[in-house]
Amino acid sequence: MDPVGEVFYALSDVDYGGGTPTGDPVVGFASATANVSENAVTASIPVALSRAVLAAGVTVNYSLSAGTAGAGDFSVGAGTLNFAAGETQKTIVVPITNDAIQESAEIFLIQLSAPVGAVLGQSTNQVTISDDDVPAGASGYRFIVSQNWGSGWEGRLELYNGSAAAWNPWSLEFDAPWTISSAYDGVI
Repeated sequence: MDPVGEVFYALSDVDYGGGTPTGDPVVGFASATANVSENAVTASIPVALSRAVLAAGVTVNYSLSAGTAGAGDFSVGAGTLNFAAGETQKTIVVPITNDAIQESAEIFLIQLSAPVGAVLGQSTNQVTISDDDVPAGASGYRFIVSQNWGSGWEGRLELYNGSAAAWNPWSLEFDAPWTISSAYDGVI
C-alpha cells in the first residue's frame, strides 16, 4: 500500500484479448480412485489436462508403487505423459496379473509429479484390484459362458473341492432348461 492508500497488484500469465487471466492449465487424475478386476488384462487410468495448450505442450511424470498389492499383482513402473498441443486427456495403462490365489482386494498407487507447462491437480490415484478367485476351502461350482452366439453357447463348469480328500469316485448330475447337442470333454 502506498502513502495515499492505494494498493497495486501485478498480474502474470494473462491472455490478452479478453483481459481474463487464465493461469497455467491443471494436470491431474480425473478421479482419486479406480477399480479393476483381477481378471482384467489392464487397468486404464485417465489423466486430464484442464484445457488444451496451443504451443509447447505439457509433460508430467508418473510412478507406480505397491500398497497392499505386491509387484506380482501388477506391473510396477514409471513414465512420462506428453500432452501435445490441443490434447486434454492421456491414459496410464497398467498390466494386471490374474493369479489363482484367493485374497482380499488389494491396492496400488499411481503418483503424478514434476509437471512442465502445467500445475498439479489431483496427483494421486489409488487403484483397487478386486479378486476373482474362489476362497480356499470352499466347495461349489462356477458356470462360465465363454462364447454366446444367440442360437447356442459354449461354456465351462468349474468344480471346487474344499476338502483335502479327493472326490473319488465322483459324478455330476444337473437339470437345465436346454438340450445339449454336443460336448467336447464330456458324455451326453
